[in-house]
Amino acid sequence: MGGYDLYGNYYPRMVDAENAEMAQCAAIDARIALETVEQQAQQRDDEQGHDSQQFREYVLRAISDLAKRIEALEVSREGNDG
Repeated sequence: MGGYDLYGNYYPRMVDAENAEMAQCAAIDARIALETVEQQAQQRDDEQGHDSQQFREYVLRAISDLAKRIEALEVSREGNDG
Protein backbone atom coordinates (compact mmCIF):
# COMPACT_ATOMS: atom_id res chain seq x y z
CA MET A 1 0.00 0.00 0.00
CA GLY A 2 1.34 3.43 -0.92
CA GLY A 3 1.18 6.87 0.56
CA TYR A 4 1.53 10.60 0.00
CA ASP A 5 4.24 13.07 0.98
CA LEU A 6 3.76 16.62 2.30
CA TYR A 7 3.20 18.01 -1.17
CA GLY A 8 0.65 15.41 -2.24
CA ASN A 9 2.96 13.30 -4.37
CA TYR A 10 1.93 9.65 -4.39
CA TYR A 11 4.44 6.86 -3.77
CA PRO A 12 3.57 3.22 -4.41
CA ARG A 13 5.47 2.14 -1.28
CA MET A 14 4.64 3.70 2.07
CA VAL A 15 8.31 3.74 3.12
CA ASP A 16 9.15 5.88 0.06
CA ALA A 17 6.38 8.33 0.97
CA GLU A 18 7.68 8.52 4.54
CA ASN A 19 11.26 9.06 3.34
CA ALA A 20 10.15 11.82 0.99
CA GLU A 21 8.15 13.45 3.75
CA MET A 22 11.09 13.31 6.18
CA ALA A 23 13.36 14.87 3.55
CA GLN A 24 10.79 17.60 2.92
CA CYS A 25 10.50 18.29 6.66
CA ALA A 26 14.29 18.52 6.92
CA ALA A 27 14.39 20.97 4.00
CA ILE A 28 11.69 23.12 5.64
CA ASP A 29 13.57 23.08 8.96
CA ALA A 30 16.82 24.01 7.20
CA ARG A 31 15.14 26.91 5.39
CA ILE A 32 13.69 28.23 8.65
CA ALA A 33 17.08 27.91 10.38
CA LEU A 34 18.80 29.76 7.52
CA GLU A 35 16.24 32.54 7.65
CA THR A 36 16.77 32.84 11.41
CA VAL A 37 20.54 33.04 11.01
CA GLU A 38 20.20 35.65 8.27
CA GLN A 39 17.85 37.72 10.43
CA GLN A 40 20.25 37.56 13.36
CA ALA A 41 23.17 38.54 11.13
CA GLN A 42 21.16 41.47 9.75
CA GLN A 43 20.19 42.54 13.25
CA ARG A 44 23.84 42.37 14.35
CA ASP A 45 24.91 44.42 11.35
CA ASP A 46 22.19 46.97 12.06
CA GLU A 47 23.30 47.25 15.68
CA GLN A 48 26.98 47.55 14.81
CA GLY A 49 26.28 49.67 11.76
CA HIS A 50 28.81 52.46 11.75
CA ASP A 51 31.50 50.53 13.60
CA SER A 52 31.27 47.69 11.10
CA GLN A 53 31.65 50.08 8.16
CA GLN A 54 34.62 51.78 9.80
CA PHE A 55 36.28 48.42 10.37
CA ARG A 56 35.78 47.44 6.72
CA GLU A 57 37.32 50.72 5.60
CA TYR A 58 40.25 50.22 7.97
CA VAL A 59 40.88 46.71 6.64
CA LEU A 60 40.70 47.87 3.03
CA ARG A 61 43.17 50.72 3.75
CA ALA A 62 45.53 48.30 5.50
CA ILE A 63 45.39 45.90 2.56
CA SER A 64 46.07 48.74 0.14
CA ASP A 65 48.99 49.96 2.23
CA LEU A 66 50.48 46.46 2.42
CA ALA A 67 50.10 46.01 -1.33
CA LYS A 68 51.99 49.28 -1.92
CA ARG A 69 54.76 48.23 0.48
CA ILE A 70 55.11 44.84 -1.20
CA GLU A 71 55.26 46.47 -4.61
CA ALA A 72 57.95 48.88 -3.38
CA LEU A 73 59.98 45.98 -1.96
CA GLU A 74 59.70 44.07 -5.23
CA VAL A 75 60.82 47.09 -7.21
CA SER A 76 63.70 47.61 -4.78
CA ARG A 77 64.72 43.96 -5.06
CA GLU A 78 64.62 44.11 -8.86
CA GLY A 79 66.83 47.21 -8.75
CA ASN A 80 69.35 45.42 -6.54
CA ASP A 81 69.34 42.23 -8.62
CA GLY A 82 70.09 44.05 -11.85
